[in-house]
Amino acid sequence: DMALLSLLLATLSDDAIEYVVGCKTSHEAWTALQDRYMSVSKASVNHLKAELHTMQKGGDTIDKYLLRLKTIKDQLQAAGEKVSDNDLIIAALTGLPSDYDMIRIVILAKDSPITLKEFRAQLIGAEKTIETRMQSLVQSMSAMYVNAQASNVHTGGGSSNQYPASSNSSGSASNVQVSPG
Repeated sequence: DMALLSLLLATLSDDAIEYVVGCKTSHEAWTALQDRYMSVSKASVNHLKAELHTMQKGGDTIDKYLLRLKTIKDQLQAAGEKVSDNDLIIAALTGLPSDYDMIRIVILAKDSPITLKEFRAQLIGAEKTIETRMQSLVQSMSAMYVNAQASNVHTGGGSSNQYPASSNSSGSASNVQVSPG
């Protein structure tokens, strides 16, 4: 017992040793450590569960987002809580932005379970599709802006061929003027 107590004390950090000072047996030391660290784990389990179910993807990549979720899952499992792959998938789907609505619907509607590896591959595919759409949209908007600027230069600075309507005393529009082409 003394050899086990010595081994236990030799492996503890300076912070942890203060919880076993005065313990005469390895059982006493182990119980003191368990009481100290298990109570912390139990107190944080609810927080970790809430964090798992409320985490949002935000600006992270899919890989970074899934890694954050896996870290929480690992912490919960270390505290003795069971978190299945399906629990992790549901939590991940909940935190995805609306851009991922279609894949969310497809995965939730599946009758057969999906593995984490398949889930990750599906999300990365969706992420690439979303990025491609965004790049296309940015390019289209840039082209429209360039065309508008070029048109503005060719028309002498005016951005429109219409002039504002004037109104008579009754407030109705009249004499709308449009310049020819």
